[in-house]
Amino acid sequence: QQFLGTGHDLTLALTQGTIAYWVKPETKAKGSALCQELLDLKQCTPAQASKVLGLGGFCYEIEWGRVGRGGLGALWQRLHHDTVHPTPRWALHSALVQSLDHLLHVFLDDRQRVVPLQPDARPPLLVASDAQAEPAQQPTGDVLVWDPLTDARSG
Repeated sequence: QQFLGTGHDLTLALTQGTIAYWVKPETKAKGSALCQELLDLKQCTPAQASKVLGLGGFCYEIEWGRVGRGGLGALWQRLHHDTVHPTPRWALHSALVQSLDHLLHVFLDDRQRVVPLQPDARPPLLVASDAQAEPAQQPTGDVLVWDPLTDARSG
């Protein structure tokens, strides 16, 4: 069974222990067409921003697993904050143009996410950090990173 808008490949599950996921081309085509239309019209209503935000977030989730959701901030702003002081005819400002252009490239990218079926057997890096800020002093902070596999330390 597949989720709507996605595809998956289980052929390497037994031999390599991985599953590949991707966004279906039709879903990406819908997103890229919408981005291009908004860039051509030079306007974006909150409803259109919501649609692009949903498609962009969906693609990021499938392809990157919530790592990096670049380009969505300006759409979020149009959806939630620009309604208070709308620009004339919902004109695109520079951040929205950059956001739509970035998402257009995300939609045009043909990427698969490969997920291992077993967790990584390596021990995790250990990271310790501390910082402080006092009103009359410069803020200070530091970080220590230890790799238990190699016993390498940095910080």
